Amino acid sequence: MPRGVQLVQLVSDLRAEAGHSSNPALGQQARAGLVRMLQRVQTHLYNDFDWPHLVVDRDVSLSAGQRYYGFPSDLNYERIVNVHTKQGSQWLPVAFGIGPGELSLYDSDAGVRGAPALNWAPYETSQLEVWPIPSEAATLRFRGVRQLGPFAADSDTCDLDSDMIVLFAAAELLGQQKNPRAEKLLSAANALYGKIKGQGGANKRGVWTRTPSAAGTVPGKIEIPFAPRR
Repeated sequence: MPRGVQLVQLVSDLRAEAGHSSNPALGQQARAGLVRMLQRVQTHLYNDFDWPHLVVDRDVSLSAGQRYYGFPSDLNYERIVNVHTKQGSQWLPVAFGIGPGELSLYDSDAGVRGAPALNWAPYETSQLEVWPIPSEAATLRFRGVRQLGPFAADSDTCDLDSDMIVLFAAAELLGQQKNPRAEKLLSAANALYGKIKGQGGANKRGVWTRTPSAAGTVPGKIEIPFAPRR
């Protein structure tokens, strides 16, 4: 069940599963369509589950007197698991949301500072706000599902199981062509999907019942015990 397989290999594998020519010099326009299909399938699978191997920790260094910070660029804001800050030897949870109630206690607009950080909230496009404004240097640790890596150039690699991606893509491709092999490939893809899901303990967000392009999603959250990195 390989991850980290290059896109050029996935295109070749998809061509083989679909019975297309494996000659890379043939059908460049068709190749672009295969790449888009592989991209879409991986994105759909990514959105269906909180895959444990994609859950990462990212630290944001807090400075005394600074209210706003850059949000970790490779984290998916909508799939944050938890946020903690360290005080002494203890990691303390940091809640989401900053509103009038919080500002009534520590008025950030007036520059009131405090420690430790108690709440955080998104700010504009790619920043976050910390409340209260730190009165001392500290660390904010985000745990969440990272964004998918680039998946457009031949040398880019997949973040999810390559066999699963190829099987779902081939099932969709042959389904569009009314090829009877589509159902068999979809069955194999779903079986592999279930096996990987069971082994990894991933949290369900949605399911494919017939073809990848027809599925919906169900919101969900992953629950992974917080453990500070050593």
